[in-house]
Amino acid sequence: MGRELITLQAGQAGNAIGHSFWQQLCQEHGISQDGTLEDYAQDAGFDRKDVFFYQADDDHYIPRSILVDLEPRVINNILSSPFANLYNPENIYVSQDGGGAANNWAMGYHAAERIYDEVFDMIDREADGSDSLEGFMLLHSIAGGTGSGLGSFLLERLNDRFPKKLIQTYSVFPNNQETSDVVVQPYNSILALKRLVNHADSVVVLDNAALSRIAADRLHVQNPSFSQTNQLVSTVMSASTTTLRYPGYMNNDLSSIIASLIPTPRCHFLMTSFTPFTSDQIEKAKSIRKTTVLDVMRRLLQPKNRMVSAPTSKTSCYISLLNIIQGDVDPTDVHKSLLRIRERQLANFIPWGPASIQVALTRKSPYVPSSHRVNGLMLANHTSIASLFKRVRDQYDRLMKRNAFLEPYKRERMFSNNMDEFHDSREVVQDMIDEYQVGYLTPKFLLTKRTSRHQKDLIIQNITHIKMIINNKLTLSRLGATTTGIDVTESNVKMAKLHSEQDPYFTPDRLDYQYIAAEDLAKQGEEKFDVVCAMEVIEHVDKPAEFLKTCSKLVKPGGHLFLSTISRTPFAKLLTITMAEDVLGLVSKGTHSHEKYIKPIELANYFKDEIKWFSHSDSAIDGGGFSSLIGSSPILNRLEGQIRGIAYIPWQKRWVLFDEGTPASTLCNYVFWARKPMNQI
Repeated sequence: MGRELITLQAGQAGNAIGHSFWQQLCQEHGISQDGTLEDYAQDAGFDRKDVFFYQADDDHYIPRSILVDLEPRVINNILSSPFANLYNPENIYVSQDGGGAANNWAMGYHAAERIYDEVFDMIDREADGSDSLEGFMLLHSIAGGTGSGLGSFLLERLNDRFPKKLIQTYSVFPNNQETSDVVVQPYNSILALKRLVNHADSVVVLDNAALSRIAADRLHVQNPSFSQTNQLVSTVMSASTTTLRYPGYMNNDLSSIIASLIPTPRCHFLMTSFTPFTSDQIEKAKSIRKTTVLDVMRRLLQPKNRMVSAPTSKTSCYISLLNIIQGDVDPTDVHKSLLRIRERQLANFIPWGPASIQVALTRKSPYVPSSHRVNGLMLANHTSIASLFKRVRDQYDRLMKRNAFLEPYKRERMFSNNMDEFHDSREVVQDMIDEYQVGYLTPKFLLTKRTSRHQKDLIIQNITHIKMIINNKLTLSRLGATTTGIDVTESNVKMAKLHSEQDPYFTPDRLDYQYIAAEDLAKQGEEKFDVVCAMEVIEHVDKPAEFLKTCSKLVKPGGHLFLSTISRTPFAKLLTITMAEDVLGLVSKGTHSHEKYIKPIELANYFKDEIKWFSHSDSAIDGGGFSSLIGSSPILNRLEGQIRGIAYIPWQKRWVLFDEGTPASTLCNYVFWARKPMNQI
């Protein structure tokens, strides 16, 4: 049984792209225009149609799709096309007044509030009819009114209503290199980008400027029509979902694809490349050449084939990269191609992550004739995509500096009193730009807006407790963090200061130690931090619940909390008290108290029920019984937190971090990470 995906099509662009996508899927799966299976596809059993389709009582196939628009033109065109009978008419919503959103994000957003019940009744019906729903795909544009405003509303509500389901969007970005008919598109884009950052798990960026360039270069069409650019987009969408519909050994569901491409929650904007592009409708685009795995993989890395107009620089690099290769492929050829690409250094990766190209092999549809033996799609997380967001930000700044074209927004409730939503959206976009810009320097969970030695207007802050882990602070500072260390023992603070003064690099503006309790620092209320670390601390405090609340208050919205502690198990007592204190004398007797140790499940549930950082649905597994005995750790929502066991290997003199869910890994020491929701103060 496949993991189903529900597609939401919002606005003119979203519905036009979606209609082209469904035509492509029908061709690949042998489904006719009215949803019945073609005779030549009756015996096929190797594909998963149920990922995107379900069968009606008469066995014809219906897309798992919701079509929403505030003006009727595009949907009326769909309903008058040969594929009109493919869709479920109960899943189509067109506003009765038909006035649209007037290219105004605020109008689209507030119109969505009015039609909330009707639209989500459709979504709930589709979700309830799914056997194993994995998530949602939103198709929309960020420049207009409906796609950006209504699409933003859908993202927010989907995140609240289905917190455990993945949300991937295919978002069309405006062509910022040309004059647009929509003068307020920078306003719409900046507001929509905030929601894409905060509420989507993955965003596949479709840049109109790049689509026009590819149409000119590959299809030899200088002024492509909407249908021709939609053909490009549907080809990419089809290829990106091939491993879901024609499963192999890897990347059989959306979560595995996203997990391999997105190392941190906010940096989830993906660019794509596809080769070779052809078109049966255009004579000059019917080129036929010999395609090999190496040829396809090299072309995928070329900037001219990317569907994002993002200039590369010496410092820009890949964060992660997945190639989906379709066709008759020998795995040996893939291995040789990867070696050749590595030898010639054709792909530059971040220094702190795995420098490897991931490859998924999948079959082609037997029902769609192809003149090429091999096709390829690249899904990549690349730091150069920040330039796209910069263009949006700069255009927004030029308009906002003059308070131009704001009156239509002020008529809507959200902007009637102030422009705070605009300013907040710009800050979110700026933070994302900063993260991508310095991605080649240091892990992204340490980044935020202000200033550092690497980048103007960028600072990295965290707070931590000293308790015998001075090296941890020094490491964070060397990564570029402006670090504050605090402790309630004055001698510890003095020792730490003496240690840091031996290195001239650690100036007070980079590394500062303070003799103060976390509770007193929180009461001052002067500063919140991007990263708070409390390593081997909580098992020594008398009131751990109050201490955790204090730490949570010190974290900025969207910031991170890292804890390390010891699980309350007989095995942990044996190692940390009986052996370390009583037998070997590694630490003073009485340093640890077994009663103060905290099990991972207790920590996870406290953050779910009391701190409210985790989803209200069950974020953790039951930690009692056999699970507790074998050291099973709670499995959390991967975007909210994680618990992983750690162990010291004395003969190797190093610490080991276990994979999440490794049996017995949290019987003793473990680390805990949680991310503060953006809507919490």
